[in-house]
Amino acid sequence: MEAQAVIFTVLFSALGTPLLVFVFARIFKFGSNPAGRTDEEIITRNRVGYKIVGALFLTGLLVPSTFYALFDVDENAAWPAALAFSFSVAMPVIFLKVREIRSGVKFEEIVRYGEITDGVPRKGQLIVFIFWILAAVVAVGVAVSQSVA
Repeated sequence: MEAQAVIFTVLFSALGTPLLVFVFARIFKFGSNPAGRTDEEIITRNRVGYKIVGALFLTGLLVPSTFYALFDVDENAAWPAALAFSFSVAMPVIFLKVREIRSGVKFEEIVRYGEITDGVPRKGQLIVFIFWILAAVVAVGVAVSQSVA
């Protein structure tokens, strides 16, 4: 049974990631500079936001993971891992959406900032993001199946 779960996860991620990258690239219409700003403007506008996104990602991932040790949760229980993956996706995305509503800085600018400063192309960032979302979906699915069984 464990081999089937591993095979399902690998196939789901291997096939789902490219498919979702294609769909999201079409939906978001990732261009080279959608905001029409210079690289210096993008760096200035997104330097702090990029650090906050990184901190929220790590916080979302680490805090629920500590439940295993702090609250003596069974290490086979999947719900802390599901929370960790979900929070590591949701917290940065919520921050970016609130930031967009308040200041007009769009998600694409953060992606461009990562492209400029880290050298990771847009589609590479999108692949990592989608893969992480799929990992969160699998973790939540495992947690739900454990709670139902």
